[in-house]
Amino acid sequence: MTQPVIRPVALTGAEQVLAGGLHAALGRQLAAQGELADRAWRAAFDRIPRHVLVPRFYEPDQVGGWRLIDGGDPAQREHWLRSVYRDQTLVIALAEVPLPEEAGGGVFWQWTSSSTQPSLVLSMLRRLDVADDSRVLEIGTGSGYNAGLLCARLGDRQVVTIDIEPVLTDAAAHRLATLGHTPTVRTADGSLGLPDHAPYDRIIATCAVRAIPPAWLEQTTTGGVILTDLRGRIGGTLVKLHKQLDGTATGKFLPDPASFMWLRHQPAPDTPVDPILDQASQPTTRTTTVNPGLLLNDPRFTFLAQLHLPGARLTQTTRPEDNTPAIRITLPDGSWSETSRTRSDNGRYDVTEAGPQPVWAVIEDCHDLWLSLGKPPWHRFGLTVTPQAQHVWFDHPENPHTWELPQPGQPAPTHT
Repeated sequence: MTQPVIRPVALTGAEQVLAGGLHAALGRQLAAQGELADRAWRAAFDRIPRHVLVPRFYEPDQVGGWRLIDGGDPAQREHWLRSVYRDQTLVIALAEVPLPEEAGGGVFWQWTSSSTQPSLVLSMLRRLDVADDSRVLEIGTGSGYNAGLLCARLGDRQVVTIDIEPVLTDAAAHRLATLGHTPTVRTADGSLGLPDHAPYDRIIATCAVRAIPPAWLEQTTTGGVILTDLRGRIGGTLVKLHKQLDGTATGKFLPDPASFMWLRHQPAPDTPVDPILDQASQPTTRTTTVNPGLLLNDPRFTFLAQLHLPGARLTQTTRPEDNTPAIRITLPDGSWSETSRTRSDNGRYDVTEAGPQPVWAVIEDCHDLWLSLGKPPWHRFGLTVTPQAQHVWFDHPENPHTWELPQPGQPAPTHT
């Protein structure tokens, strides 16, 4: 059944004044952060009021659930407006997902779409390096705010935006039209791009992928740019690629912290179930000097660990024997490790692991490499994409420190 489009909120005169003041204040904040130094993007920001495109959103409640904040409710209107014009990501769609019995049963609510933090939106748009005649494909329409900024900067005919959810594309198209913008808005699988309107000078994805979909490479013009969040299950960040004359694309990771929702190939979200843990082999116990907290607190180290353990999942847990916090890493083949986050008196951490791969030993080797490379910043890592393969490299593509990524639809390679 088709869901009704939530229309923009009709504001009173006083509320319009409040919205205008909040919009201007956010503009001053973003300008002070350097995100509106480009006059063209500043003008685009000023012309696109975020509240028109985000008439409602969800915020966490005090009992672990979600509370709807609806601009259509006069009692919530001021809170809604002030929230919309803060520099924050707003969840605009949730899905109730049943958990299988092996995960404990029940249901959980999973984000399926959001309106991204404005400073990150503008940072990504600035890094696209658009020209006035650039044709842009956006993967992940969401609220339509990103598409609105692109339309205000480039013109409606230059902008194509797609999303997997028809309720999102229908709503975004309607709300953009109320602002006078009519880009091409389609419901489509983002991994396939939109070949009917290709090629594109720029592709920007406000979603995360484990590898660059081949269609994006094919649909980008020579000299064009692909900008997306590239990550495994435990780490990653933005990467900016340039399409080369030979049909490949290469570029470096960006310093901007980002963590988008996964690109989905169908409306139903994935169920977050860990792989079945190896029960055949006897777990071993030992200690380590590597602080497992690094995997939570330093995203660059986490990313490097992800490259060494593709397909890994990381969860925070509690050790049943002493009720202390721990980190569990699981691999698709059932290998696992559980490392205490509490350091003992001798400066070491307890480790338990089992399965065909020595999970924590890989983390220790990765930590040694991390130190030998000087705890490198993001921009020292890069990515090269060809029609046949994709690999991450350190400093330059010919460096011996390279890591193959799984091709889309293929299992992760095993690194030992």
